[in-house]
Amino acid sequence: LDILHSNTLSDVGRIESARTYITRAFELAQQPEVVSVAPALCSEVLLSKGLLEGDAGDTDAALATLDDAAARFDAARDPRGVAWAEKNRGYVLEGAGRHAEALEAFERAEAYGEREDLPFLAGWSAMGRAESAIHLDPVPRAIEEWLRAAERCAERLRSWHLSWRLEALRGKLAASRGDDREALVHLGRAVDSIEKLRRRLSSPALLVHYLRDKSDPYRDAAFAAARSGAIGDAWRYAEMLRARVLSELRARGVGGTGTGASLRADPRVAAARRALAQTEALARADDGSRHVEFSERIRAAEADLERTLLEAELAAPNAARLAGESAAPFDAEALRARLAMRGLDSLVELVVGETETWALVLTGARNFALRLSIGRTAIRERVERIRDPIEAVRIGTLDLANLGFDDRAARELYDGLLRPLEPMIGEHTGLVLDSELASLPFELLVTGGEGTPVDPSRPFAHLRGLRFAGHERAFVYLPSARALQSEANKAHEAESGALICMAPQSRGLTSTSAETSALAESTEPIFQPTRVLSAPSVAEVRQHAASARYLHFAAHGVLAADGAASSHMLFGERGDERLEASEIESLSLSAELAVLSACHSGEGPAWSGEGLLGLTRSFLAAGARQVLASAWAVEDRAVGEWMIVFYRELGRGAAAIDASRAARLAVFASDDPRGFARAHPYFWAAWVLHCGE
Repeated sequence: LDILHSNTLSDVGRIESARTYITRAFELAQQPEVVSVAPALCSEVLLSKGLLEGDAGDTDAALATLDDAAARFDAARDPRGVAWAEKNRGYVLEGAGRHAEALEAFERAEAYGEREDLPFLAGWSAMGRAESAIHLDPVPRAIEEWLRAAERCAERLRSWHLSWRLEALRGKLAASRGDDREALVHLGRAVDSIEKLRRRLSSPALLVHYLRDKSDPYRDAAFAAARSGAIGDAWRYAEMLRARVLSELRARGVGGTGTGASLRADPRVAAARRALAQTEALARADDGSRHVEFSERIRAAEADLERTLLEAELAAPNAARLAGESAAPFDAEALRARLAMRGLDSLVELVVGETETWALVLTGARNFALRLSIGRTAIRERVERIRDPIEAVRIGTLDLANLGFDDRAARELYDGLLRPLEPMIGEHTGLVLDSELASLPFELLVTGGEGTPVDPSRPFAHLRGLRFAGHERAFVYLPSARALQSEANKAHEAESGALICMAPQSRGLTSTSAETSALAESTEPIFQPTRVLSAPSVAEVRQHAASARYLHFAAHGVLAADGAASSHMLFGERGDERLEASEIESLSLSAELAVLSACHSGEGPAWSGEGLLGLTRSFLAAGARQVLASAWAVEDRAVGEWMIVFYRELGRGAAAIDASRAARLAVFASDDPRGFARAHPYFWAAWVLHCGE
């Protein structure tokens, strides 16, 4: 059971949890009463343990474990086990970037697999040789031979996983030769194969573990399309990447309640999936004499499942959108119309790769792709340099008076990501961000200027000499470009009125009174009538939130360690005064704007291809058109001032994107009563505006 637990957890990418189970399995397998009846079990467990250690980045421990396994198999005169250890050793070395060594390990494993007619071992080892070889300079000519050997095994095994990996590798090989059009053909086939299987699986999360940042055919296809000038395909594959990851996160329960739940529970879908699985199992057991018959039966079962899925999706619109819409042709004209409706001049979607980033840009006149010469490692390092001091203040290892700001990192990110786009994008820009970029407000990127000498009597005043992107431009953040294009962008039913849900001041939120008064005491018609709920229960929020045009939540924000679905806002002491992300998604909102005045309300785990998961995403999924949320644990006094300016401008008729810019500028120029300037981005850049469907 521990081995099964470990295998399942590793399949969905939960490597550390999987290691816990496999370690316990290893301890049990060494007990004398187990060894007496299953002497080889300990060696088998070591094979999995070594792979997991490699996946966790502990290369030395992984290689030592696999050497131990190989020695045990050799002592037991079990050459098959030794060969299997070599195959696993190859994947550990490949993951560590030691490609030449990996190639040798795979070669030994493949030779044994071919000699003993073990197609799984031979096929995956041949695949490993090819995956290692593509990183060598020059690429060995024999790579084509290894690919063909893996293809023969894939056909014999009817292995969808090996098949799409081969297509993806052929795509990378073509791209390395500069033939992006051929690369796009192979990568497109890999994506189609994954999409086909993803819709068939009752748990799409089973694909997560295999689609890594460094080898993801969706991302590679977007890059190949951009390089070859197929801009529409580049947008389409980038959007498919985001839809796929979101679907998998929902299936795992880390993104919310899971819109695929209704499909998984549908008995017709379950029966169709079961029939297909049974047919495939029979086909795998066939000796080859009925290959044509089983191929036809599999195609018929696949077609039946597709029909059943479509019928079920028609009854569940959200699931239909997530499962199928992203694969539709990208409609630039429809997107331009949506941009205009939102008051945006341009849209920028960033897709981050290992050594480069591609910007997909849509303006009122153009739709183009631009290569940016900054990759994932450089981006991650600079984002950490900016955010780490703010995190240190939160956890108490750094006091506020000594909070630094790495303006060099902020300049380098601006130079690498935004400066090349400056001549093309407008003042109001929508951003779709990837990976770690989703955790960083672009408003704090430094566009120019120089800090003045530090004045110890007025901390942070020296930062007023810098120019920031958020002072020159107004940004709104989107989960995907297609969020603008979706038919879900319809007129909202709520025409006026505001709802304020707040934790009492006894909970330690000193700014609550000031910020909520700015809304509650406003005489502007758009905020009337205004209802105020103190320490509301989840039931009260559900009852009153649906009809409000403006929602304001002033509470404690908690970023849960056990998954974004458990992140929550805390309004009081009782259990029913805790509003979790998973509960928020089930609300039916018609709000023009939801303001989440709480720490961490805009934070969450960053997922490649999908950005941040947490409270913000849940409110957007529930129907809120826009969400204003915090990028970190905010400073209480600055929050009150920020919200006063924001609601004043909103009441005067300003769009939320312009009202938030006005609030940023006001706080940036203000001084705290304690004697320091609020020019540090910690005070004014925390609040970012997210836009949904």
